[in-house]
Amino acid sequence: MRTFVLFTHIVGAMLLFASFGTEWIGLRGLRRSEAGEAASPWLALFSSALRLYLVALAALLLSGAYLATNVGVWQFGWVRVSMATLVITTVVGVVMGLRERRSYRRASNVAFPSGRLARRFGGTWLPVSLAIRGAAALAIVYVMVAKSDLVLSLTVIAAAAGLAGLIVTFRSARETQPIAQRQSHRESVGAQAAALKPGVHTGGCV
Repeated sequence: MRTFVLFTHIVGAMLLFASFGTEWIGLRGLRRSEAGEAASPWLALFSSALRLYLVALAALLLSGAYLATNVGVWQFGWVRVSMATLVITTVVGVVMGLRERRSYRRASNVAFPSGRLARRFGGTWLPVSLAIRGAAALAIVYVMVAKSDLVLSLTVIAAAAGLAGLIVTFRSARETQPIAQRQSHRESVGAQAAALKPGVHTGGCV
């Protein structure tokens, strides 16, 4: 029984990191989409990550609780910190993902200017959230291997999440500016082209 539970725990961890990868791929596709139809496949991929998160969380929590009880390690700080961090990061990821999925679906049902999706998801907070959660999950793996005490476990997870958040914030800020500049240039060119078309001007000879 313990072998099967340990196997389930490892599979749950693999699913969790697969969820991070799926969310990252879907998010990149959504940020590059400029129309609702083009964004649909990426939205489906993004949504699948949310389901994977829930499956991974259930597998990790149930198997982890069984193993911790069976071995008798609930009193150790690394166990409590790991379980709490896992629940918090997964719940935050699912809640944020569901909110953004609703926003995408509303946008895909109405007419919107080209590039609206790219501008909305060209910001930094979504990739930063993903980076923080991914780094925290990696830190959990380290904490479980090292079997750190409570203070060190909290320090390692907080440091990993904070560093990842800062790096991605800096990179996303650098990437967002060129996207906004290119979109502004396209809109400017489109406006100039529309102004040159016959019959656009309200004035003129009768």
